[in-house]
Amino acid sequence: MFEFELLPWKVFLKFLDEDDLKALFQSCPSVLRAARHPSKRQFLLGRNLPRIVRLDIWDSFLNPPGSSTQPPLDPNQQYSELLKAKSSYDTMINRDVGRTLPQHEAFEKKNSIGTLALKNILHAASLRLWDVGYCQGMNFLAATIFLLTRDEERAFDLFLSLLLRYNIAEYYRPTFPRLSVASFQMDVFVEAFLPAVHGALARFGLTAEYYAMQWFLTLYAYDLDQEVVWCIWDMFLLSGWRIIFQVGLALLETAQDEILTLDYDHTLRYLKNFVQQLEISGPELLKRASRFRVSTRMLSVRILTTIKTFLALLLKS
Repeated sequence: MFEFELLPWKVFLKFLDEDDLKALFQSCPSVLRAARHPSKRQFLLGRNLPRIVRLDIWDSFLNPPGSSTQPPLDPNQQYSELLKAKSSYDTMINRDVGRTLPQHEAFEKKNSIGTLALKNILHAASLRLWDVGYCQGMNFLAATIFLLTRDEERAFDLFLSLLLRYNIAEYYRPTFPRLSVASFQMDVFVEAFLPAVHGALARFGLTAEYYAMQWFLTLYAYDLDQEVVWCIWDMFLLSGWRIIFQVGLALLETAQDEILTLDYDHTLRYLKNFVQQLEISGPELLKRASRFRVSTRMLSVRILTTIKTFLALLLKS
C-alpha cells in the first residue's frame, strides 16, 4: 500500500496549492497521520490549509502527548462548573465580545452561537486564570481559536494552553510589564532592520508603544483577516515570539514609503489603520517576514541593549 510518509515532503508540498492539499488530505488518510509528525508538520505550516488539518496540527503543538501546561483540575475547575460561577469580569467581557470580529458571521449577532460561546470561554478563563482574570485582547485570541475549532469546550482548552504554554498570559498582567519589554524589543529591531522608518518615527517621538500594542495583545487578530492570522499563528506555534516581531517588521516595510512622506498628524492616523487596509495573503506576508533575520536569542533584553548601544556608536562615528 502506498504510504505518503515516504515522500520528500518539502519538495512535494511546494508544488501543491490549497485545493490540491484539501483533496490530498481527504483522499489519503496516511497524509493526515504523517502531518502530525514534528519532522513533517513544519512544511505545512504558514499555508492555506484545510481547517481540520490546521486544527489537528495546532492541537499537536498545544496539547502534545504526555505533557500538560495546566495543573490537575479539581471538579470545581472543570469547564462546566466554571460556567456556573460568577466572575467580576463579566461586564467587561460582555462589552468586548460585542466588539470582537463583528464582520464575521459567527459574531455578528448578539445571540449567535459564536458570540455566546466566546462569552462562555472568556468567562471560564477569567476564573480559571484567577491571577490574570480578563483583559482586552484575550477576546480576539479566543475568537480566533473558536473559529478554527467550532467547538466551545475544545476552544477553551486550546485557549488556556496557548496563554500558558507560550507565556501570553504574562502580557495581560496588571501594569503590563511584558508589553513594555516587547515594545523595547520592537523599537530596537526597527532601528536595526528599518533605519529609515525608525528615523521617521523618532522625529515625532513615536515608539512601538503607539502602534504595536494591539499586535502583541491579539497576535494580529485585531488587524488582519482570519486566514492570514491562522498562517501567522502556524509559525508562532512552531517558532515562538520571534515570528511576531518578524511579521511586524514586514508590515512596517510595506508602509515604509508612505511613512517617510507623512507629517505628525497623518503619521498618527496612518499607523493606527494601515494594517487593516493591507491586502496580502498569509503565505506572502510570512515570506516577507522571513527576510528579517530575527533569532530567538536576539529577543534577550541584554543582547538587544548591546545592539542598541552599537547602533548609537555607529551614528556618532
